[in-house]
Amino acid sequence: MFFALIILLLAGAVAFFHYTQGFFSATLSAILAAVAAALALSYQETLVQTFLQGRFSDTANALALVVLFAVIYSVLRFIFDSAVPGNIRLPLIVDKVGAAVMGILAGAFTGGV
Repeated sequence: MFFALIILLLAGAVAFFHYTQGFFSATLSAILAAVAAALALSYQETLVQTFLQGRFSDTANALALVVLFAVIYSVLRFIFDSAVPGNIRLPLIVDKVGAAVMGILAGAFTGGV
């Protein structure tokens, strides 16, 4: 119960942050979160077997998954923010509702990892 509450608060915080940033930024973040989650799930087992080799056996998979997700997401976000420095103008209702929906999606991927 307590863990589920923490995950919901994390997803809510991510959604609120993206709500303030706008629809384009939130959409970009949701796509990058999905890509980062997929890549982190793909490579976490290889990372654990190659580098940790039995150390931290009870937490190695979770640690590798979270670190991989954070690094991949941060690098991709930096690259895309550098390539697309501004936001696009949309009607206010579209911008806010779309940003909230995409923020919830990004929060779900982040909380899920």
